[in-house]
Amino acid sequence: MTAEFDEQVAPFRKELLAHCYRMTGSLTDAEDALQESLVRAWRHLGGFEGRSTLRTWLYRVATNASLDLIAERRGRTLPHLVAPDDPDPAWLEPFPDALIEDDPETRPDAVYARREATRLAFVAALQRLPARQRAILILRDVVALSAEEAAAALDISVATANSLLQRARDELGAPPRRVTRSTAMRDDLLARFLRAWESGDPAQLIALLRRDAIMSMPPAPLWLSDREAIVEFVAANVWPYGPLRLVATAANDAPAFAVYLPNGFGWLMVVELDDDCVSAFHSFRAIDPARYGFASQ
Repeated sequence: MTAEFDEQVAPFRKELLAHCYRMTGSLTDAEDALQESLVRAWRHLGGFEGRSTLRTWLYRVATNASLDLIAERRGRTLPHLVAPDDPDPAWLEPFPDALIEDDPETRPDAVYARREATRLAFVAALQRLPARQRAILILRDVVALSAEEAAAALDISVATANSLLQRARDELGAPPRRVTRSTAMRDDLLARFLRAWESGDPAQLIALLRRDAIMSMPPAPLWLSDREAIVEFVAANVWPYGPLRLVATAANDAPAFAVYLPNGFGWLMVVELDDDCVSAFHSFRAIDPARYGFASQ
């Protein structure tokens, strides 16, 4: 690849990476798909005739690279969503907000804003869709391509694309409600959540959790959905390892914390909020902290 090509695609790298993540449910796979996309785009740049924008053409290339990568793979998931008959699930990976670029354009046709379309629940729901339905829904409802552009990306008719889109929308249902809260309320809730973890105080933690809060710890299949059981588990299996240190960050359009044990990085905890309480937290343990921008110690 040339410096000129790199300069041409640079404005689109972040959004293409996020697109590949929505397709694959994995930062690792998304990086691989993006790299393959750029290689393909460079090799076929001479065939780009300008009948669409460069951005639209790159989405076409990235979509097909992602489809090739996931062709023989099951969709990724979270422990509380695992089907009872799945003995060896593939786990969803978190996506750092630092890698999401806010959309500089107003896109009235987009059902999901680019940032919120990386939320764990949404990405997990996408993974349950057949691959082409997944691709069409993302291209139409997140990227906001036209029906003609999305159909061309998959080399199918507009009628087929519209049919796939309708089936995907029916499967996903209505977009989740947007929870609005003041920044001060959110910051106070997160500050108290951090103090509860760092102090090892069960009473503080249980007061912050919704009664049916969910805790999961991929890649462990264990998950809990009861605040008393969650706090009991944390008190017995996490706090005894020593004092924790939490560093605030953000992932999947949600607050998150890099959690450090006395001997170094432990896991990335993505926190879901609901009004004035914590509705879920997912602790991703099998990740390389450097790839997420964290120190190992």
